[in-house]
Amino acid sequence: GTGTFDPASAPHQYTTLDLPVMRADDFLAQHAIDGIDAVKIDVQGYEPNVLAGMAATLAAHRPIVWMEVSQPTIGELDRRGGLTALVPAGYRMYRFRTAYRYMLFHHTRLEACASLDPREEGDYLLVPDGYAL
Repeated sequence: GTGTFDPASAPHQYTTLDLPVMRADDFLAQHAIDGIDAVKIDVQGYEPNVLAGMAATLAAHRPIVWMEVSQPTIGELDRRGGLTALVPAGYRMYRFRTAYRYMLFHHTRLEACASLDPREEGDYLLVPDGYAL
């Protein structure tokens, strides 16, 4: 099944649950977790909220961020001023570009994006400047 905190991303028939949500910055501080190198975000349209909740972590630790981007994610990013409003300066963006043959997985490559502006659904990699790929 699919779960989301974003009502716009919910399936047509769904069940709601009340679940606690905590900002990543607060969770990491509360548990004294330091040295974050990489983050994977796949939360069905809630990605901008996750990025906003980890602003201090992104600025202090500069992890690589792998995130899924869907149409609800793109819409919410637009409302918030784009990724540049949520990700500190000094990050570059890549898109995973997958080619299929006969509907089977063929190969995936990283394609550099001109800016921090995802316009297509898919998986993106945000990489801090100075990090070699």
